[in-house]
Amino acid sequence: MGDSLKIGLTAAVRPAGALAALEDAESVRSSLGLMTPTPAGLVDESQALGAVKLEGSSLAKLDAMVADFVVAVTQLETFDPKFRGRLADIQQFGDDEIKASAEAGPRVLARSVNAVKKGALSNSSTVGGNLAQLRRQVDALDPGHQGDLFGERKLLGLVSLGGKLQAYLARYQSGQGHIDAILTNLENGRKAMAAENDEIALEADGLLQAIEQLRKYVYLAGKLDSSLETRIARVAASEPERGRIVREQMLAHLREKPPELSAHLAVSVQGYLTLDVVRRNNVELIRGIGRATTGMVAALRTAVIVTQGLGEQRLVLDEISALNMAAPARGANGGQLAAGSTIDVARLQTAFDSVYSALDELDAYRTKAVDALSRTADAMTAQISKAQSYLDRARAREAAGRSEYRR
Repeated sequence: MGDSLKIGLTAAVRPAGALAALEDAESVRSSLGLMTPTPAGLVDESQALGAVKLEGSSLAKLDAMVADFVVAVTQLETFDPKFRGRLADIQQFGDDEIKASAEAGPRVLARSVNAVKKGALSNSSTVGGNLAQLRRQVDALDPGHQGDLFGERKLLGLVSLGGKLQAYLARYQSGQGHIDAILTNLENGRKAMAAENDEIALEADGLLQAIEQLRKYVYLAGKLDSSLETRIARVAASEPERGRIVREQMLAHLREKPPELSAHLAVSVQGYLTLDVVRRNNVELIRGIGRATTGMVAALRTAVIVTQGLGEQRLVLDEISALNMAAPARGANGGQLAAGSTIDVARLQTAFDSVYSALDELDAYRTKAVDALSRTADAMTAQISKAQSYLDRARAREAAGRSEYRR
């Protein structure tokens, strides 16, 4: 319809302007290489309006829509049912996009809150619990906690219970099933976060479309206002009453729209940035957990290598599922140890220290990320609350319109 104000969907858009700048905000990188996402601050309306740049071809189409609508509406008699239809167009102007934004906001907020309360950042989550278990296993097997591994264990200082080294190696073998389960669970956690990021990518694409649509409606509202004002003045010169009706019934409704559209545009931009913080957090956790689990596997392999010269005391561990994440057995931990009974415990200690370092930095990252995501969620909450009054007003207006239509 030539005088319709309904904007069709366009091809996928990319972040631009203020949105791209906010999305690419610098993060803090740790020595492990983990980058704590920068919290998404509260987006103001000027930032929201610059989130997506409207191309010249889009502006030309919008200008043509305005021209067709204004000519059509000012040529209709005010008692014509078609005039009431055009008035309904103004009353419902952008309402579908506003509702979609209002529905998306709580979903995005819930995702960011869940990342803190139920996700890998939470100590009570599967990932958090398994990281804690991994640390306990590292503590139990840390050679630095064993005392003199070359000493002999004795009951009451008299009865020999065998060498400490043999007991230490036996602890490896008895605990490998538990270690395997921990590493498998952590790998599953990484896969779950990767799957969530796929969902986030789809949701973010939808928000980009919403941002572009809302931005177009803001532009349309401004152009309609000035064009109608000019046209009404021309009509009122010869038909004052008709000009008054168009101004009061149509232009007055139209001027309620820009603040409402801008508020929900800001919600959509805030939602997009919130999703980006959650996504970045998942990326860093996937990387950090991978580093910690790979370090643990490398430590186990080092223990095998260290015992290769012990003959009958040689440690043999069953292959565990996480070995495919580790470096080659002779990689970061060095090659074959010298044959004989001398065990390079320092080399084994270095492997465990590397796991400790990864776990410590991962814990530090999680603490910082909780703060970043919490602040991001607070900003999203404030943005939704800010726009709620406009949504309530739109629903009241819609109800009033239905009532008027029934008369």
